[in-house]
Amino acid sequence: MKILSIAIVAASLSCFGAEDCTMTLYVRDDMGRPVSNATAMVYVVSVNRINAGSRSSDWAHYTALTDTNGMAVVQFKCFIDGAYEWGVKAAGYYCPNLKSGSLDCDGEDASPENLALIEEEKAKIAAGTGGSWLRVLQLINPSFTLNEHTATNEVTIVRKRNPQPMWERDSTNSRRLTPLASVDIGNGVISNSYPRVGFDIKNGEYLMPYGDGGEFADFWVEQYSIVSNDVTTYIGYIEFSPGCGVYRAQRDGRELGPVCFGVDTNQVFTNRLNFMEVTRGSETMAERLLAAGNEYLVLHTRVTDNGEGQMSAGNYSMMEGPVWISGGIHFKDLIFNPRPGDTNLEMDTRKNYAMSWTEEWED
Repeated sequence: MKILSIAIVAASLSCFGAEDCTMTLYVRDDMGRPVSNATAMVYVVSVNRINAGSRSSDWAHYTALTDTNGMAVVQFKCFIDGAYEWGVKAAGYYCPNLKSGSLDCDGEDASPENLALIEEEKAKIAAGTGGSWLRVLQLINPSFTLNEHTATNEVTIVRKRNPQPMWERDSTNSRRLTPLASVDIGNGVISNSYPRVGFDIKNGEYLMPYGDGGEFADFWVEQYSIVSNDVTTYIGYIEFSPGCGVYRAQRDGRELGPVCFGVDTNQVFTNRLNFMEVTRGSETMAERLLAAGNEYLVLHTRVTDNGEGQMSAGNYSMMEGPVWISGGIHFKDLIFNPRPGDTNLEMDTRKNYAMSWTEEWED
């Protein structure tokens, strides 16, 4: 995996006046080598938006490309209080969202006289008889002094490997099961049994009639609950067909890119994974999750026998933790690769088969 380390230097950001500013961006890979053709970006609220009082995305946009030394210098003007947003794009890399930046300014609070003028200015704007939002901002903080002229930030971007169209779901698609039978075993203790139900990873649902899943069960959920003195204990397991299974792994700490790029061939798939949760009201007292918040599950399912002892390749998928079951199945995110035998789990976020739209802004 290739990781880029980026340093940002922003200078001469002004307050309400439109002053010249500079942002210098250095891009290097994890070996310390400069990277060319990365785009440094600065966004600043434009003076037109200030005057109009608009809430629309009326932003001034400035960019520059890194050279062979991995450096880009972005020149721009800043209008409001030293505030700006900055970011970076590089073809073939996962990049973070825009980040907010600001250089330190000192300013006086609005005086009582200015507060009265502010209300007058707002009234003119509301009545359409003049007035200016820029004037309002100037009255709120009538005098500013820029205390610093440079700022340094660091960010990491991660190289894309082989993103492909896949199915992606979140846990909002999962339904909660109701007990199949309840038995009062005495002393205020109730034992609940739930139906053994298959879960369709591709559709992120239990099979019908318990959910909107299709005809294929990627795994089966077996669960029970015991209620005693307002304390509910859920216990159970998920179980896989022969030739299928699951392994649990820990995230590597990356903030960008997929949870995992693909199947780890050194891992051992198991046929069953147990879970347990003890709750009192909305409070969780004890738990053994299928996967914790810093973990994920990789599943190998849909392996079938052609009747002559030959097994199909099956499909691979990923569930991002936390993953647990308490009536319904819960997970943060689910990726299903529809291509049999393909161990790639890097989804192209612009091409989600589960959605009718694409996230074109994810580059």
